This record gives sequence, C-alpha cells and structure tokens, in this order.
Amino acid sequence: MKNIQFITDYSPHSRQVFHYALHLAHHFGATLTATHIFAPVFPAAVDDFTEMPGLNAGDQLEKFLNTEWDRERERMGYFLQEHTPREFKDVPIRKEIGYGHPADEILRMQESIAFDLVVMGMNTRDTFVKNLIGATALSMIDHAKIPILLIPPTAQFQGIQRILFPTSLHLVELNMVDFLLEWTRAFQAKLFCFHTHFTDAKEGDDFSDCLIAAKQQFSAAMKREEVEFVVIEGKRKELAENIEKETGLLNADLLVMQTHNRGLFSHLFEESTTKEVASDVFVPVLVLKGTGFQLPSKRLETRAKVA
Repeated sequence: MKNIQFITDYSPHSRQVFHYALHLAHHFGATLTATHIFAPVFPAAVDDFTEMPGLNAGDQLEKFLNTEWDRERERMGYFLQEHTPREFKDVPIRKEIGYGHPADEILRMQESIAFDLVVMGMNTRDTFVKNLIGATALSMIDHAKIPILLIPPTAQFQGIQRILFPTSLHLVELNMVDFLLEWTRAFQAKLFCFHTHFTDAKEGDDFSDCLIAAKQQFSAAMKREEVEFVVIEGKRKELAENIEKETGLLNADLLVMQTHNRGLFSHLFEESTTKEVASDVFVPVLVLKGTGFQLPSKRLETRAKVA
C-alpha cells in the first residue's frame, strides 16, 4: 500500500474520514492524496465574459477557472493544516484538485494516478434516507477498479482488530485474501472468512463438509496467518441480513464486501448486495472489485507494461 486517495467535500463528516485515512496512511507507510472535486459557478451567460476589455471569451473563461482553482487549492491547504493532528505531521500528503462531475473526475484521476485505495464518506439509512450512501459512493461501487473504503458518519478510528470477509469460496477471491492479510499484519488484526451454506442449495451439498472445503480452498494463502472460518446455514435471499448480523455478533471493526459483474458464475456478491449491506451497517465497509482483482503490486506491474 503506497498511495491512498482521500476524497473530501468539506462536509462535517469529512474531518473524521480524513482522520481515518491518516491512520491508514500511518500504519501502511503510505502517501495520502487529498482530493476535492469542485463545481465552478460560471457566470449566467457567456456574454458576461466579454465585459473584461483586452481578453476574448476563451481567455476570460480560462482566467476564471484558474482563479477558482487557486481558491480551491488554498481551501484544501487550510483544511489539511487545520485538521492534521501533530502525531501525523510525518505522513506525506499531496493535493489533487479537479472540477466537474465528482464521480467522473475521481475515476479519471484513478486512471492516471496509481492509487491503491480510495477512502471516502458514506451515508446510511438512518442518516440520509433519500440518498442512501450518496450518489458519488454509489457510482464508485459500480465503476471504480481499486478498493474503496466507505466510512459511515458514526465511525471513529479506534484500531482494527477484527476484519469480516464474506466469501463464496471461489478461487477469484484468493488475491483478495492476500490483500486483506496485509491489513491483518499492519494492524495486528484477525481475519474472519464468513461463508453461508444455503439451505435452498442443490441436493448433494453437505453442510458438514463445507468448513473443511473452505480451509482446503484457501490453505495456501492461510499458512502462518491469523485466520478463522465461520460457516452458517441460511437462505440465499437472507445473505445481506446474515452478513449484517454477523458483523454485529463479531463486533467487527471492518466489513469487506466484494462486487462482481451481474451473472458472473451466478455470483452472490453483485453491486446490489454490497449497496444494501453498506447502507445498513455502522462500521467502515471495504469494497473490492472481484472481477479481475489485482494486488497493488500487480496493478503497478500492469501499468508499467502498458506504458
């Protein structure tokens, strides 16, 4: 983990999201890239630009945007100075300012800058019913290619000791487990792999063999690591509810959800499941894009080959 992107809109919730991102950067020895996307308020009509003598409309528009850009960079600098505790002054922090549609601009930045994780705030049903986890967060779940950490308004960083990872026991999840083991080492945490054996599954599936199969499937990745498997019985339609219950029973500090393209080997963890769970729980949710998931080091190798 080398570069963490923190997204801020300067809302009251942004301060605790920033502190959470600072803790992560400190533990991983990573650079923190503070990002804000602003929407410039243009004059009501293009004709308004013609009132400035000596400049054509295009030059005036460029000057206007540069002024807005400088103002936003100054605002970001003030935010960072005001809210960075003394113990985190050694964390390298970069500033990235963009303008336009927030989700589109964030995704564009992630195509050009090698981020390993993006940290942003989210809303829950109890805090913002009309827009469950925010339009930007929803779009990121659907389209981002890198891991996303969603921080609810009630979450305060108090360490990470128990990480819950719902799994369907597919081989595509092995890279995710390797990624999560980096977190267990950084925070001295324990990883709980949680699997639901469906009572409405095909005949022949044996619940008594499920835990053994799980350990065999992930044995190569689990050697010498603090990992525990939890297997329960339940119905497929109750998956989201069971994940939420297990998060509470375990008193998890971090819930990990994965997303896959709809219909991929009838995968359980589609975007809709992740959104439903994220809008109901009150702990940070780490979202991993399962389809083609790569470890940060592998993504850097891929970028280098493409370049």
